Amino acid sequence: MHLIAPIAETRLKEVVDYFAHLGLKDQRAFGATAVKKAELRRSLNQILDKEVLDANIGLGILATYENNLDKALEHFKIAYNFSNKDSTSSLNYANSLFVSGRHKEAFPIYKNAIIKEPTSLDIFQGICRALIGYGYLDELEDISKCLKGIESPYSARYQREINLMRNTLSYLESINVSVDLFRSYHIAIDKIFFKYFNITTTFDTEVFHDRDRSTFSYLIYLPVSKSDKNIEDLVGDMNDELQDEIIKLRKTDDVENKEIIREMSKKLCFYFSLPRCLDVEGGNGC
Repeated sequence: MHLIAPIAETRLKEVVDYFAHLGLKDQRAFGATAVKKAELRRSLNQILDKEVLDANIGLGILATYENNLDKALEHFKIAYNFSNKDSTSSLNYANSLFVSGRHKEAFPIYKNAIIKEPTSLDIFQGICRALIGYGYLDELEDISKCLKGIESPYSARYQREINLMRNTLSYLESINVSVDLFRSYHIAIDKIFFKYFNITTTFDTEVFHDRDRSTFSYLIYLPVSKSDKNIEDLVGDMNDELQDEIIKLRKTDDVENKEIIREMSKKLCFYFSLPRCLDVEGGNGC
């Protein structure tokens, strides 16, 4: 996902440069990053009344970096309304809703981004990146109808991903796993990933359909290299936190369907992995 922003004579560009880059977040409570966050937040708060759009976008990016998604939503919503719901603010707000798990609320905002910029393939590709992995193919097709003058809106990559997702949805149905539960697991793994990595960071994934065991596995390869510190600890911590989220999903308050959800959960396996080309023992290098 991408948080994008207009260029203006504020410190917003600094916020984007420091806190919307690809890669791992620096979550240390002290240090240069923490000092920079505090400095930029003070500057943005000082111009909040006269530079409403830029200040709120910047504060939204900082809140996202700190995993304070509710606060980020507040700022992106203000920017969205103040900008007369332009394409940039629409995309920021929709992405923030989506990463917060509020998918249905995000769809009309994504659609508005295309309505405002009906010839922008870049915006549409960003929406593809968000929706396809969750299997929102009908919703994506509906949004695509707002494009103008574009005969083939899907790149070869995204058309391939759509076809793979159709296969996945069909397979999940064949093993009696609901799409809603699949999406809940997806929300959980994304939540942990974006806790540690910036929201602009992309990653490789792999899925396995084990028809003999009637199981579905989904893994995210962490976008790290040997130069990153403590990567074995990182992947271990992220998988531990993901399992905590999955345990919460299995302890549903839905008494009527609790046993059904538990049975479906046995067929799902979501986890993080280090890249295949990265041998932490020193054999192979990227």
